[in-house]
Amino acid sequence: MLKKLTLYFIPEEKQELPEVLLKYKLVVNIILITFLFDLDYAFITITIKMSEGTVSLIIAAILHLSLLFAVKKNILLSFIINFYVLVGVLAVVISIYFSGGLSSPVLPWLATSPVVALLMNGRKTGLTWLFINSSIALYFGISDKLGYSFPLHYDLEWKNSLAINCLVGLILIVFFVSYVFETGKNTAFKKLAENSILLAEEKRKNAFHEISQEIHDGVGQTLSIIKLNLHLLEKIKDESGGKLNETVELVTKAIVDLRNISNHLYSENLHSFILENALSDDLTLIKNIGTHSTVLNVTGKSNIDPKTAFSLYRIAKEGLNNILKHASATSIIITLDYSNQFTMVIQDNGVGISYKNEIGGQGIASMRDRINLLGGYMSIEDSGKGTILKLIL
Repeated sequence: MLKKLTLYFIPEEKQELPEVLLKYKLVVNIILITFLFDLDYAFITITIKMSEGTVSLIIAAILHLSLLFAVKKNILLSFIINFYVLVGVLAVVISIYFSGGLSSPVLPWLATSPVVALLMNGRKTGLTWLFINSSIALYFGISDKLGYSFPLHYDLEWKNSLAINCLVGLILIVFFVSYVFETGKNTAFKKLAENSILLAEEKRKNAFHEISQEIHDGVGQTLSIIKLNLHLLEKIKDESGGKLNETVELVTKAIVDLRNISNHLYSENLHSFILENALSDDLTLIKNIGTHSTVLNVTGKSNIDPKTAFSLYRIAKEGLNNILKHASATSIIITLDYSNQFTMVIQDNGVGISYKNEIGGQGIASMRDRINLLGGYMSIEDSGKGTILKLIL
């Protein structure tokens, strides 16, 4: 419900890029939370009979609500953010002024605006409102020192209740705003992890592109000449011996070209590749992001050659990518067992059946093709508490 409401106020063109959508979600959610607090404290001011506070908070609620429609109308976001903070600060200042100035229970609310401004629009906006709100606090402090008496336009019997409400409200709004920001940050970091896991697959695609180009430009041209010579052999019988020798030389050159391409593709020093080290690095990266707990268990000592290990690593990377994209998991466990028949198990605690639905996808098909080329076996099972990917070689 809240997700649909949030997306309703965000223009469709702002929902295309994840980083832009993330910022708009943050702004809309914070304005919605503030709107609810405006209404809550307007009701409290009615209870304690502070009419000035009631009027200012109702106006603030209306203006904050209008800002949501300004977002929908695609008004400049930085203007919306600064206007949002300004409205909130003015409502707080009015409430402070008519509830005792420096001794007002509302005074601590000045601390929220710079924090919210910082989260919503960055360092510059946060520092600006830090300066403004600090100046307002100094004004109340200096005025009190000079003996200025601020009005107390509320029922003083409610003073302790007002103080408790302000403190609880302050705690709640800081928590909610931080929670919204933390959720957005985790989403961004999760996307970063997905991109990192996809990097190896992108390198693989680029390698195949290079293969295609080199075959076309190098081996392809050589084989084309061979074909031409073979056609000439059919027409010029008496010169067939010379052409035949030339054709043999060209075939030899084609073999050398293919060998050079192979050496180029394996330029990443695969002779020193260690499967558990590569997987450990990936799991550490994912764990440091903070969205998943990760464990790597290794039994026995590696007895597979580096090229095979690298192929298994590619399959594991695709499995990790699927977990990050589809499983909604919080835990990833990889087990490597070299003790008898090599076995690799990748297990998550995600939605299980949703992940299993990806079996017909291109990524899973690619994984099956690779393990088949190695002469191994792959299975994907729903454990009831997540998904288990098992490779046997």
